[in-house]
Amino acid sequence: MNRVLAYLKNPWVVILLLSVGVFTFWGGPVFTAQSLNHGGRLVASYLVIPVGVAVVLLWRKSWSLVNWGYLTIGLALIKMMITMGVHLWVIPRGARVESKPIARAMSAPAAPAYSTDTTSAYGRIAGTMQFGSAAGPCIVALVAPTSGKPLATRAHTLTIRDSRLEPDFLQATVNDSLVVVNQDSIFHTFSLGDSTHQFFQVPLLPNQTSQPRTLPLPGFFHSSCAHAHPGERLRAIVFAHPYHVQTGGHGGFAMDSVPPGDHTLGVWCIGDQSGDPWSRPDTSLIITVRSGEETIVRVAVAPAAGGET
Repeated sequence: MNRVLAYLKNPWVVILLLSVGVFTFWGGPVFTAQSLNHGGRLVASYLVIPVGVAVVLLWRKSWSLVNWGYLTIGLALIKMMITMGVHLWVIPRGARVESKPIARAMSAPAAPAYSTDTTSAYGRIAGTMQFGSAAGPCIVALVAPTSGKPLATRAHTLTIRDSRLEPDFLQATVNDSLVVVNQDSIFHTFSLGDSTHQFFQVPLLPNQTSQPRTLPLPGFFHSSCAHAHPGERLRAIVFAHPYHVQTGGHGGFAMDSVPPGDHTLGVWCIGDQSGDPWSRPDTSLIITVRSGEETIVRVAVAPAAGGET
């Protein structure tokens, strides 16, 4: 014990411990899954060494540039070996334990009320779309219906291959599950959220498949990789109701079991827009659905333009 205390009184040992401690615990323990991307902590931990050496030399009144240089380089090399050991041991260990949902920066928005209504005689919506200047797939959906057919959850699979995410867009319903498959031979860390919320962050070892994750909130979300892989981009729209469908290759779409009455039909076209392509529908229009009848809709889609029936 006395020997340990003697070592702890050695300023060079203290600097090393401080440097390793910054690497291991700055911003959260490095061995937790949230901290796989540790470039910032690595830089900060090495900056501790030259600053600490300068303070000790000045305190001992033995400052010289040569002493400072030799001691800084020597301690940095020792620190490098310790850091490599930490990296090789704890990073794979942390990656094998998926992260818990990350705390949200703001309170989650309440999901719009939606209830199952099996008493109404449903109608149907069918239509075609003229894309105009819009490019890429489009999502057609009712805007905030309050009742209708039961929610049916689905399982979605995302695949990381060559540091790219497939597919790169997703339409889903609240409580759908999401599985991410890493087919690469390197680490990836998939996270899904927006500017104020994050559903989860999933670290993935090479050739690893994540556990299913639930999409708990409706909204417009995007993904990113903590390891700065720009190709791992997903844009997702999650609805609180089941009335949403992707258009077919020729712009056709259909919705079954739609409650009778007036509805707002929204169209979101993904394309390759920058920013948030889901901030509002590119087109919306009012339609009337009647019991046991099919409502035919023809939609002209152009950003910031109205649709027409």
